[in-house]
Parts: sequence; structure tokens; C-alpha cells
Amino acid sequence: MITKNYQKILDEIGDKNKLMAVTKYSEFDDIKEVYDLGHRDFGENRIESLLPKALKAQELGLSDIRWHFIGHIQSKKISKITQVPNLKSVQSLDSIKHMKIFDEKLARPLDFYIQVNTSAEEQKGGLWDSSTVQEFYNAAKELKNINIVGLMTMAAASGLPPRESFQKLVDIRNEIDPNLKLSMGMSGDMKVALELGSDCIRVGSAIFKS
Repeated sequence: MITKNYQKILDEIGDKNKLMAVTKYSEFDDIKEVYDLGHRDFGENRIESLLPKALKAQELGLSDIRWHFIGHIQSKKISKITQVPNLKSVQSLDSIKHMKIFDEKLARPLDFYIQVNTSAEEQKGGLWDSSTVQEFYNAAKELKNINIVGLMTMAAASGLPPRESFQKLVDIRNEIDPNLKLSMGMSGDMKVALELGSDCIRVGSAIFKS
């Protein structure tokens, strides 16, 4: 079923380089099945799940796998995040304090996405407006191990249509730096995200759940 689901997603998006397979609910054998199909980018939102999976992949010699941390960041867990083998990016950065801790803990530059709260929902993390994102982006340039490559958002849980959330991210990106990538779109709204130019869609349940 996983292989069939994965192929269906690829048929829909047409470019596997835009797909992050989110492993939140997945056992390692399921991840390995997708890896064996040629996929390399995997996302996880809890460091307690990500680190053992990444260590298992390292143990098996999956040296070209790329892990992305996409969950809420806590100061006390940043050290563990920086220890993840083959960590490619952190996509949920929204605190200058956290950014500075990462800069101190990292042994090499790492790609980061600034999380933007385009749906204005109190329960979500992320920066709220373009001026704050601009300040954050400028501050990152002063740090040696923080490489801001893009912006990330999630559509509203209810109410605001996904298109409005995603268009806001596009507008902020265009205002700050048109070269920044966009990480937006999940299983239920990826088509809209792709229409608006998403560079990375984060898909979990549509791949790993039957």
C-alpha cells in the first residue's frame, strides 16, 4: 500500500524533488520501503522520533538520506537536533534565541526555513508579518552556521482557505528575497500549494496510512 500511495503522490506532483515524506506515524521499515523506491527526503516533527530513526538509517549505511526537522523547537532539545546524522534542514525556526543556540551548537552551516504564521492562529508557532520576518532574516546573516534558505507555513486548521495562507507566504517571500524557497502544502492542500509555487510539500498520511 505504501508503494502504491507514494507512486500516486508522485504522479500528482510530477517532481519527487518537491516531496518531503513525513514520517511522524511511521515505523522504520515503512521509511525504508520509500527509501528503496528512490526517495531521499524525510521529515519528522519530534526529535524523540527523529534521532533513533536517523541513527538506524546511519547504521544501515543509508548515507544519502536527508532528514528535515519540521516540529516545534524547544531550547533544551536543540543539542539533540544538531546531533541528527544527515540532517539537511530545520524548517520551523521562529525564535532569535533558538537561532543563536543553533549557531553555537552546530559544527557546520545548516539550512533553515523561517516559520511564518500566515493563518494568524494563536496555537501555531511562526512569525506573523513581513517586517518581523525581514528582521529575523537580517539577523541570521550575522551568524556563521545559520543558512536561511526559505520560508515555511501551514494552512489554517479551519476558516481561512489554504490559498490565502499560501499566497501570503508567497507575498512575504517576494518582498524579502525572491530567491527564498517555499515550504508549504501537506496531504490535504498540496495541489493548491503547488499551484502557488511551493518548492517543498510535506506529505505524511497520504503516503504512510492506508
